[in-house]
Amino acid sequence: VVILLLQMTVYTVRDSQVAVLLTFGKPTSQRHEAGLSVKWPWPIQEVKHFDARLQVLRSPLEEIITRDGHPVLVGTFALWKISSAKVFQEKFKTSADAQRFLLRRLRNHQLAAIGVTEFGALVSTNRERLRYKQVEERIRAGLAGDADAAGISVAMVGIRRLSLPERATEA
Repeated sequence: VVILLLQMTVYTVRDSQVAVLLTFGKPTSQRHEAGLSVKWPWPIQEVKHFDARLQVLRSPLEEIITRDGHPVLVGTFALWKISSAKVFQEKFKTSADAQRFLLRRLRNHQLAAIGVTEFGALVSTNRERLRYKQVEERIRAGLAGDADAAGISVAMVGIRRLSLPERATEA
């Protein structure tokens, strides 16, 4: 009986996790520190655990038209983690939901950032003309603005691959 009671009222948080304590289904507190904690037994309180480590999100390779009308194939990545577990829990049920949300936003900001950039700033033999850092920062700033409201912090955004469409390389 004692073991069953302990199992119902004690929970652990690992150092790679963040936990949200739900009271009658509503998030009431969050815990980032690793260790043991106590709670009321179910159905009064329950605990949801989320991964607190940096996670990688990769967008598929997409054809985007630059400001001067040239097509390029661009694939980006983002490093993100949960900054507020309570807000995250209210917004998403699972991490997969959050990844779908972030992927849509990443693709939108990728399209916007490449769409206002000239082709010569992405593909050039002159390294001084390349503007990858500015494009990546524009995408990161847009994505971070959307993600902050969802309890997510974006650590980094980068272009993982940039190439020309097959018809352009053949020509």
